[in-house]
Amino acid sequence: MSKITFEYDLVILAAGKNESAIVKTLIEKRQSSLGIRPIKSAILNHPRRDPGCLRESSQILQTYVSRAAYALVVFDWEGSGREDRSASDLEDEVTQELVESGWKDRCSVIVIAPELESWLWADSPHVSQALGWGDDYAGLIRILAKRGFVFQGGKPERPKEAVESCLREKRIQRSSAMYGEIASKVSLARCTDRSFQKLRLELAGWFGIRS
Repeated sequence: MSKITFEYDLVILAAGKNESAIVKTLIEKRQSSLGIRPIKSAILNHPRRDPGCLRESSQILQTYVSRAAYALVVFDWEGSGREDRSASDLEDEVTQELVESGWKDRCSVIVIAPELESWLWADSPHVSQALGWGDDYAGLIRILAKRGFVFQGGKPERPKEAVESCLREKRIQRSSAMYGEIASKVSLARCTDRSFQKLRLELAGWFGIRS
């Protein structure tokens, strides 16, 4: 591969603008935290969101096989239409389809369970600030618990609904800019979500700075 010149280092197929905002922020603004070099990327949003990424990633990315060195697919487990299977199983399924379409050893699929907002809930004042609740993250968690949100491993089991509850009370509209803001500020070590850790490892393996 080192002898091939690609137009892009990485092509990303995401289920929506919020996923795109987070990944774009990470690869453009958090290179030092990720331990990766600057890369040139192309970011695509699938018009049919999670089910589209599950069923049509190989077709959508076919035109990039010779244009991009690596391919990354990011979508939610919840809303994919295949919640009867695990996130890992869906990752394996889409990865196999990508391999068969020409991406062997050059692709990764990230399925976030239950959904993208799992990445947002990290013990950081930057999270509560972005949600309009000041810098008291612990206080925000207590408020949500009183409202009936169940927490497991420090995260609400219904992460998207918890985000929406916070924003609704403060009359803040949910936006991709908010997702990007959190991704630009929160310590990456605070996000222990399996899918996020997989993303970090894949990016480091592909674009890690070599000494």
